[in-house]
Amino acid sequence: MHFLIYSIVLVAYKPKERSCIGMARPIKETPILFGEDARRFEERMKEKRSETPEQREKG
Repeated sequence: MHFLIYSIVLVAYKPKERSCIGMARPIKETPILFGEDARRFEERMKEKRSETPEQREKG
């Protein structure tokens, strides 16, 4: 485990700036949906949303 952390720090090191980039935070567990929440999520995933080209450029 220490080797992995050491390796990540070495990769993230920027020699020109003489600084180190902070390490990434761990990813949280994905919540599991049940009941009404699961049904609503599934319905929203089925809906197709259309965007105008202006909306795509904006966001």
